[in-house]
Amino acid sequence: MVKSLREALTRALTEKGEEVPQLSGRTQQREHDGKTLPKPDSAITKFKDASNRVSTVVRSSPNPGKNRQRPKVAAVKARTIRALQQDIANLASVYGASNPQASNRGGGQVSGSASSAAWTIKIGRTPKVNEFLKLNSHQLSILSPRLSGISDQAPGANERSDVRELAIGLDFGTSSVKVIVGDHAAGVAFAVPFFEMEGIEGYLLPSRLYETAGHFSLKSGAKIHRNLKLSLFASGDTAQSQRRATAFLALVVRHARAWLLSEHSEIYGSTKILWKLVLGMPAENYADTRLVDRFQQLARSAWILAGMRHKDITADMADLATVRGEKAGQENPALSGSSDVEIDVVPELSAQIFGFLQSNRFDRNAKNIFVMVDVGAGTVDSALFHVKREKAKWNFEFFTNLVQPLGVMNLHRERVDWWLRALEAHPENPRNLVEALREMEMSTDHMGSIPEQLEGYVTDVAVTFSDRKKHPDEEFFVKKVVAQVRGKTIWRTWKDGYLSQGTLAGVPLFLCGGGMRMNYFNRLAVELKNFPGCTWLSARPMGLEIPKDLEAPGLVRDDYDRLSVAYGLSFLNVGKIVKALPPPVAPTPQQQSWHFTDRFIDKDQV
Repeated sequence: MVKSLREALTRALTEKGEEVPQLSGRTQQREHDGKTLPKPDSAITKFKDASNRVSTVVRSSPNPGKNRQRPKVAAVKARTIRALQQDIANLASVYGASNPQASNRGGGQVSGSASSAAWTIKIGRTPKVNEFLKLNSHQLSILSPRLSGISDQAPGANERSDVRELAIGLDFGTSSVKVIVGDHAAGVAFAVPFFEMEGIEGYLLPSRLYETAGHFSLKSGAKIHRNLKLSLFASGDTAQSQRRATAFLALVVRHARAWLLSEHSEIYGSTKILWKLVLGMPAENYADTRLVDRFQQLARSAWILAGMRHKDITADMADLATVRGEKAGQENPALSGSSDVEIDVVPELSAQIFGFLQSNRFDRNAKNIFVMVDVGAGTVDSALFHVKREKAKWNFEFFTNLVQPLGVMNLHRERVDWWLRALEAHPENPRNLVEALREMEMSTDHMGSIPEQLEGYVTDVAVTFSDRKKHPDEEFFVKKVVAQVRGKTIWRTWKDGYLSQGTLAGVPLFLCGGGMRMNYFNRLAVELKNFPGCTWLSARPMGLEIPKDLEAPGLVRDDYDRLSVAYGLSFLNVGKIVKALPPPVAPTPQQQSWHFTDRFIDKDQV
């Protein structure tokens, strides 16, 4: 007992990188966690006093064989133990450390009182990690169209064929890719399937690349490369991340062309196609010209690589395509250099709302200010913007736009980290649970679901929180997700003087993305109906309808939002993308909104 209490006291300091005083003649080693924290003198003194009493208990413990006064000494010892336990609680409160206590035969427990939550864990006899948390490899058989997709034209097309313009809208998501091919002249869009599956699952290709001896594939391989999109933001200038993303998108382009020309040969079998490839990117990053150029370069290189006359795509081919793409970009950023294809990059949230803009529900004479929130695997994207149509083009003025790492898999990581900290501090030391959690796949291409709450991660383990507001799930949702959308996206537009109260009252809200399948994130619809302290401010949730011109067999209305970005990319004709400037203190008619539309090149200008 004394040893466990002494270790608990030591842990209260070491977990926060504090120096541990000498205990019973033995010097404990200081542990570093990379943080520099102040040393509360009162806590250090209390710890020293407690450690001295530990030594006193050890010295005064009687030898059962020589001392008959054991009950009296044991009572003194028990009182000392209870005092030490209180010291542990006090130290844990100061340092934010967990507070181990003794366990009983019915299962151990560990209580914590810190700046986050007060909690209790009780472990049963057969604890284990839930099986459904294991990675769903989604290794289903990808469709194999009759054609290869290497050629961007059907075998029967020639110079005398009718000409048709088609746009590939490629939604390169963190967890999955969605592709829609839009035919502007015919007024039809085709959702490209990847698997023989009913519903939305057939149209979602995991953002995962396989490699074997330098050869890349979408189906299988010795190595698996994940986080392909995130690597472009983190280290996109490296040859490795660029190579893998280029190879992956080239394979996707091949599949899309092969499927369309095979399945709809009666329409396009003798038609000369003028292609356009449109890639989406987060609205917040759209102001970063360096990232926009990187995505345009990626699209150019992928198109060139897809057209190389080799069945397999290799690392050397990807590098060569990148070099050719860079040269083509220097000559004309809108063209790939391999054929008559136009390259464009569009903010994803602008594309996402396009289906609504084309519907009868859109009123051109209304205020047309909207809030769009997309909860993905890695991030939560949110924006408040104004839409206006001028002739055949759509102009977007963004008042706020944010991208933060608060998506489904980052919620998952936070929960796993919490369980690891809690279980590692448990006196029973449940290594089987800790190891199982550490081995859990953390990649963002996970296609399965995660539990609706923290407690669903393990079985035969009970966790209780004394204050629900301090629950890790609540803190993540309220302090991070809701704060981003309600505070930094909506309320800020009024606070900074962009929009009036009357304009923001009942502003239309669209909640999209794979994360909205979870009840956890779907609570945003309720949270945003009322704003504490601003009774006049509210958001009115609206749904996206399946466009009448979209052909996607098996797709239901509630899942259309997963394809909404790809649909918009395949049809949206962008005019100006404007970022609103804060209103000036004194009106200056000469001041104009900052915009970055110079990088858009219409085909009429080429």
